[in-house]
Amino acid sequence: MKRIALDFHLPSLVPFVVASLAFSSFLYSVFFQSRIAVRKLPPQAGALTATTLVMYKRWSWLSSYRPTAHIEMLKHFRESEVSASMKEIYNRWTKNKKSGGSGNVVVEMKDWLADINQNVIFKMMIGKRISEATYTHGDLIGRKVFKDWLRMNETFVVSDALPFLRWLDLGGHEKTMRKVAKEVDQVVQGWLEEHKQKKNRTISSGLKGNEGERDFMDLMLSVLDDAKVTNSYEADIINKATSLVPGVDVMRVTLSWALSLLLNSPKTLKKVQEEIDQNISRERAVKELDVDNLVYLQAVIKETLRLYPSGPTLLPYASTEDCFIAGYHIPAKTRVLVNVWKIHRDPKVWPDPNEFRLE
Repeated sequence: MKRIALDFHLPSLVPFVVASLAFSSFLYSVFFQSRIAVRKLPPQAGALTATTLVMYKRWSWLSSYRPTAHIEMLKHFRESEVSASMKEIYNRWTKNKKSGGSGNVVVEMKDWLADINQNVIFKMMIGKRISEATYTHGDLIGRKVFKDWLRMNETFVVSDALPFLRWLDLGGHEKTMRKVAKEVDQVVQGWLEEHKQKKNRTISSGLKGNEGERDFMDLMLSVLDDAKVTNSYEADIINKATSLVPGVDVMRVTLSWALSLLLNSPKTLKKVQEEIDQNISRERAVKELDVDNLVYLQAVIKETLRLYPSGPTLLPYASTEDCFIAGYHIPAKTRVLVNVWKIHRDPKVWPDPNEFRLE
């Protein structure tokens, strides 16, 4: 164990930092096998998600609802968006070549991956690409709103680490979050009304509708109907909160790092290409069903996440009552922060922990 910051005289203020793989494994077994009373602590960005809603605990039963068959129907959105994005690059290449250009196309991968990710999520959630979904009153108002929302989700807020400073609202982040949350709510409410109107038209026409084209918001409307939620206001809030998924930038960042690591490791890149050629060939594009057979490619993603996790720490937890862990007395309301970045680079576990190595 390299370092553990322990100071429990101020349990509600001082975090318990875990930076050891062995100790974090022990905590995992204690929390999930012994069922120590702990809970997640939503950060300030929770103002934009379901964790701060009044009805969140009351309707937490939704977390146990796993409509696997319906979610499986949404996978065609992912494949179609990737295919459409690849086609756009091909069209740019052919246009460049026909105009007498070099035949090379420069692609800003960071932006390209971001567009794919956003379009996939928006298509799955509301059945529209982001450009269609955020075009409001002749202007891209919605696009700006969601850019602000994503930015605020990535913003470090001092009070997340030091809760006793929350009342100061250093940097004005909480005020901005409330403003952005209100704007996001208005945009999402518009989407929800569209889906309700579509559902009413389907019912009035006596048609069952095309199940294959249903998106997540359609699914949520059906789930809430089945649950007999009579309060329309609560039903709307549950639907909107569930449809808003923070962290949409994670895929872009992870894949950007994966590409960078592969380009700086030609041998690994060649092995990935050979695996794809052997299992799929070059006659068609890779599909989701192929991923299970691409073991080396999966290892690349896992190694990328080891070196560059989506966040330096796991979500903060807090003990709801006094307990003892590994001989330490943990008072109630003590925060537990697991330093994932440090654990992933522990030389006791990984030789040359800072190197991109799959073998």
